[in-house]
Amino acid sequence: MAASELQARQNYIYLANCAQKHALFNLQAYFEAEADSEQEHYYKLRDFANDTGWELETSAVEEPDLEDESVKGILAYVEAFEVQLLKDYDRFYPKASPTTQAFLVKMLKIQTKGAGEAMDNVRLWETCNGIPALFDQNFKK
Repeated sequence: MAASELQARQNYIYLANCAQKHALFNLQAYFEAEADSEQEHYYKLRDFANDTGWELETSAVEEPDLEDESVKGILAYVEAFEVQLLKDYDRFYPKASPTTQAFLVKMLKIQTKGAGEAMDNVRLWETCNGIPALFDQNFKK
């Protein structure tokens, strides 16, 4: 899961660049903040592993495999990887020790929120009738 969090970070950095190409600067900032959040999730996993005496296994971060760089394609990609990360946590939970399960409950709450936001953004795009400027306004801080 640690490697998945790092991959999610890389995905968001890549997607921030895609958003910038579409002149969706608020969405770009949102994706950059999400990249920072994914890094924090990795740190939480790393620190938990250290505190409990096990070492994280991480693999090289891969280039995102995004075939459709349209706004709709970007949002579908985010939804897919956020939902997959949630499923990864769900699969690991039953195999974990009680201590690890207690920690994972916190991570599952965070990931459930992330997956939900990704799904909401797909619906928001549809509600905005695919109008990029209208959609981007929803990410203003």
